[in-house]
Amino acid sequence: MSFADVLSGIEGLNLDAPSDYGRALHGLASLRGVRGRDTLLVVLGDARANRFDPLPWAFEDLARATGGVVWLVPEPASRWGTGDSALPAYLPSIEVLVEATDLSGLARGVAEMRKRV
Repeated sequence: MSFADVLSGIEGLNLDAPSDYGRALHGLASLRGVRGRDTLLVVLGDARANRFDPLPWAFEDLARATGGVVWLVPEPASRWGTGDSALPAYLPSIEVLVEATDLSGLARGVAEMRKRV
């Protein structure tokens, strides 16, 4: 079974829906298990809000409750903060921000994560 098959089998998940970082981060912040100085929050995503409210306060609360935040962005830094990118709203709460557009960028992000665990 492929990963795509697993995702398509999740009831209520629309893989074609626009991303809504605000709602996702708010939902994650409401989970009680996502807390503590021994928790490293790793985000892999472009932070494109698709005209939804990015809810930066929810991300700030989540980041403050963890030991640190590493955000891996799969698009070039030249596109950060353009169009519907909510990344500037999240920047004050991000400890490490890595351009991860290719395998070497992803490796840099993993190296940053290893430094923090």
